[in-house]
Parts: sequence; structure tokens; C-alpha cells
Amino acid sequence: MIAVRDINAASNWYQQVLGFEWGKAADGYQALLLGGEVVLQLQCGQTDRYPYLVVPGNESRGHGVVLWFETPYFDDAAARARENGAEILEPVHYNGQAHHREILLRDLEGHVIVLASPYGDLGDMKVPVHTHRNGCYE
Repeated sequence: MIAVRDINAASNWYQQVLGFEWGKAADGYQALLLGGEVVLQLQCGQTDRYPYLVVPGNESRGHGVVLWFETPYFDDAAARARENGAEILEPVHYNGQAHHREILLRDLEGHVIVLASPYGDLGDMKVPVHTHRNGCYE
């Protein structure tokens, strides 16, 4: 579940860019589906139901949060993101540690979105993995 300012705009973005389907909705809430399964829930940030979703006076959104979606339809998903003008943070690339392809996007609320192909979708590519001084991978 993520908090959003405009539930209709957020829902439309996820439907157009990621191909999600409209699911059940209630006042200030909407579930989005893929293949009939709930994959994301949107909640209006200003609600009595979950008052802790946003900190009053803090307008930053998406900081420190990455939404990660794996799809067997990766090429179609990446093309749909480009066709709908999604903000692309990193173009399609091969992640040698995870052995899959990824594209990184930013949604309307500032959340980072990773679309990933299934593990090993390009076979066993031998790509070196480099380690930063702080132990994180490149």
C-alpha cells in the first residue's frame, strides 16, 4: 500500500504505464490488479483510517521506498512505460547480480518503480559484479 495525493491520477498512471487493472475501490482507497490478483493498493494520504501514512507538514513522497514488480512481459511493460511518457530513471539494463533485465521509473508521487524480467530470462550471462567500498553492489 502506498499513500497518494490524487487517487484517480495515481490509478490511471499505474493502469496506463504498468498495465494494471482497476480493482475494488472505496472512499480514499483503490486496489489495482494484474491477472486478477491484487498487486498494489492506493490509499489517499489524508485519511482517518491510516493517519500515519504521511507525516503532516512533510510533503516528500517516495523517499527510501522502491516498488519492485517482476513481469514475464518485460519488453511490453518497458515499451508501455516509454510510450506513456513515464519518467525513466534508468533505461533497460541487465542486472548481473539478479540475472534479469530492469528498467527504473518514477511515478507521479515520486516513488521509484523497478520493473524486472524473470530471473535468468537472458540465460546465464557472465557479467562481473563490482562491490563499492560500503559493501553495496554496482
